[in-house]
Amino acid sequence: MSIELKKIASIGRPVLERLFQYYLHDISEYSGWALEKDGSFSYPIDLLPPYWEKQDHYPYFIVNDGEIAGFSLIRRVPELSQVWEMGQFFVLRKFRGKDHGRSAFEKALYLHSGQWQVRVLIENIPAYHFWKARIDDVSKGDFSEVKRKYHSHNMTYFTFKTSP
Repeated sequence: MSIELKKIASIGRPVLERLFQYYLHDISEYSGWALEKDGSFSYPIDLLPPYWEKQDHYPYFIVNDGEIAGFSLIRRVPELSQVWEMGQFFVLRKFRGKDHGRSAFEKALYLHSGQWQVRVLIENIPAYHFWKARIDDVSKGDFSEVKRKYHSHNMTYFTFKTSP
């Protein structure tokens, strides 16, 4: 296993947009989002463009031995510009349970050290356990966990700090 984070150039945006549909499909179990008449999931039109338009947004493919295994979308929190946030993180099912997500997350922290925030839908228990375990590992237990709303969704927010 050789996990890499590869920055997504604008030419790779259509690939990310297709993968994003799998991500939305997976979280629809917890978010309740409905499938559109055309068979896709809709999301805010302004969600992905900043990853190619803004200096503080970083889109990455998670790559395993040359094959795309998912994506990691990292940005600065708009109202807290010194804090990094895992905007969206997705690992394709065939790569789950093999430490690919853990490795990709650790690589993201290495590339973007400092204060971090990760949000998880409260209903998404598997993601909650994944993030809590990973964050506990990297922070050596020094993190906070609070519940609050993000738009209309109840979320668990994890905050922690990493060193370069």
